[in-house]
Amino acid sequence: MTSKSAVKALVISNGVAMLFFSGPIFGWAALQLMLEAERAGKYRCDQTEQLEFGTCSEQLVHYNFCYAAASTVAALGGIFSGSVVDRCGPRVGSILAGVFVTVGALLFSTIDETEGMGMPLDGQLSQLFLGAVLISYGGNVTLFNTFRIDSLLPSPEGQATIAMYNMFYDSSSGVFLIFWLLYHNLGVSLQTLFVTYGCIATALYSCMFFLWCHVKCADTNFNFGTAATSTQESREAIERDDHLSASATKVHRISVPVADQTLSQQLCSRLFLVNTIFAVIHCVKSNVYLGSAKDLLEFYGDAGTGYIYTMVFSIVMPSSFLVSPIIARWINRFGFVMSFQAVNVMALIFGSICLIPILEAQPAAFCVYSLYRALLWGSLCAFNVRTFGPKNCGRVYGLLLFVVGIANYLQQPIVAHTHRHLGGDLRPFFFGLLVATAPLTLLIHFSRRILSGEVYTTASKAHATTIIGMPEAINIEY
Repeated sequence: MTSKSAVKALVISNGVAMLFFSGPIFGWAALQLMLEAERAGKYRCDQTEQLEFGTCSEQLVHYNFCYAAASTVAALGGIFSGSVVDRCGPRVGSILAGVFVTVGALLFSTIDETEGMGMPLDGQLSQLFLGAVLISYGGNVTLFNTFRIDSLLPSPEGQATIAMYNMFYDSSSGVFLIFWLLYHNLGVSLQTLFVTYGCIATALYSCMFFLWCHVKCADTNFNFGTAATSTQESREAIERDDHLSASATKVHRISVPVADQTLSQQLCSRLFLVNTIFAVIHCVKSNVYLGSAKDLLEFYGDAGTGYIYTMVFSIVMPSSFLVSPIIARWINRFGFVMSFQAVNVMALIFGSICLIPILEAQPAAFCVYSLYRALLWGSLCAFNVRTFGPKNCGRVYGLLLFVVGIANYLQQPIVAHTHRHLGGDLRPFFFGLLVATAPLTLLIHFSRRILSGEVYTTASKAHATTIIGMPEAINIEY
């Protein structure tokens, strides 16, 4: 296999991994239907506390706890995932992701009406907790592995590929919907579904490991685009400055890409602060809706329809990959500032619709939310990879997700409070998230120069390379 063939195979295999293994935990609504059918956690219910629909409040609280923990660990683990991929390369990342997803799937396959393996955290729900966390974190490592694809491709294709991968991340939430359809309509057991899922994961990640090995061996002199190009363009810009004196003592104001700064400079920049504020509010809003959609629809009366609207949501939400080429082209044509503003507008629209207590209005919220989440992750990830460069983007994005994860976990006590004291009415919580989103339109508008990815500093020609802050040769581990 030639190096070009290996790169093409890597692009395809990483896309398949993102589509099926990167974020299935976010299809929690369909998974919860299977768990309820398997009577998972039923022992937590007091017979006098049984709700009309066969579950109890404590059971629902612990389902939400498992989801909140899994989605939070996926974010908090970004620091470790980013550091591993930055320092050890995607070969090690492929091994870790494969192990986590496979073990998590096998844990899910042992869930039944009994207390299962008798693990410390309340028996069966401990299996649910550990399985959800492992699958979620394996998907997190899969996401960070794809960042290296950007450096194997020319700039426009690399940026579009990363954006599409993140839309596949969103679409992977449909995996559990497929499981539910097979489980409910064809009678395929939960055990068979998850054992098969684990076997496919083992085969795919093993294939990715060997492909990354081949790329490393075949392309020792490969020009891994982004980092080298970024630094070279910075130096050429300095050479083109007609006013730059040959004297080492004459100082000039130059523009330096953020990708050419050191990691500490990037983390201390206003750009990272704006990026973090934007990501925290939107990612928490997105994850809260994903984890609570079934409960919100049930509060609006979806149980009386046989959960038709929950199924519609589970179908519509992952279908955003169908418009992924359009979204990728939007990002390339209009840039990140316009993309971020489009995210803000869609968040306000879907957040307003979901507050309307009419089931018939909710499909409109589903459609807007699907596009919102796809554009959010596509633009956010492509922005971080392109702006901070391949040498540091893993750690920068990992730290960003770590902050998101801390904020994300706050949803669990709030949702638990609504179930225990507000009768499951989540509208006050969603209204608060809607109010928090509105100021982001002004934040992005007044930060558009910061988001350009350029910083300005002063340097003499003799010290230009030092100020830029990158070594002469950039060594990226593959």
